[in-house]
Amino acid sequence: MGHHCIPRLTLFGVLGGLTACMPALDTPEGRRAAYLDCARDQGVPVIDGRIRVRDNADFELLDACEALPR
Repeated sequence: MGHHCIPRLTLFGVLGGLTACMPALDTPEGRRAAYLDCARDQGVPVIDGRIRVRDNADFELLDACEALPR
């Protein structure tokens, strides 16, 4: 049986590939993306890149998001 030449996926290779398509957090786009992700994680709807606040409870949920000031 011969050995097959299959490239190994390393943690650094995978992370490098992921970070290449993600905005850096120290840019306005990166901070905005982090804030939108946080809003989604808190259960606040995000539609077309905009946070849809339904009531005061959503504002309270957004308090957990520190990526950008509101």
